[in-house]
Amino acid sequence: MQRLTRQESRQQTRHALINAAEQELLRVGIYEASIRRICITAGYTLGAFYSNFGNKDELLMEVLEIHTIRLFASLDELITSQIPEDPQTMAREIADWLKEVQTDQVLSNLALEFALYARHNEHFNAMYAANSERWRGRLSLSLGKLADCLGRKPVISLRQMALALMALWHGLVLESVVPGTEAADTIIPAILDSLLQKPGKDSFEEP
Repeated sequence: MQRLTRQESRQQTRHALINAAEQELLRVGIYEASIRRICITAGYTLGAFYSNFGNKDELLMEVLEIHTIRLFASLDELITSQIPEDPQTMAREIADWLKEVQTDQVLSNLALEFALYARHNEHFNAMYAANSERWRGRLSLSLGKLADCLGRKPVISLRQMALALMALWHGLVLESVVPGTEAADTIIPAILDSLLQKPGKDSFEEP
């Protein structure tokens, strides 16, 4: 078997620690998932951890980044891979996508854990806020593509739309723990349609 290069070995260690962190976050929660516990699960030493991450918060942000990249990649693929027959069709497809995201227990649990942790951890909050701002900008671009694809104009700024949809998703994640909560597929299409005006109506112009 060919021996791993130093870079390959480092990447292998890093991936193992990230996967172990995700496992422990889901098993015991963000506060109980200590660095030592993560290392034991990954099968690496504390020295290996600190050669890859400065602290637990950096590792948590890496876990969040990986899931966020996957999330937005799937949204972009949905928007750009097909031309919908009508706005309602696209709205339903996005609602289906959001429903899948909402019912993804790994992503949903991490979203709740991270938001609560950020509220009580000043250092992590600063990184979390910067990450959220960056991805709101990313979502704004996707929503702009969606509006162009549908031939619609937003009634509010794309940034405001992004913030509203992210807040809605977090709310749906919270509500999903309550049995009988109205499904995302009945809510999202109506909200998207209300935020995107048909041509000819007054609409918001981006500065």
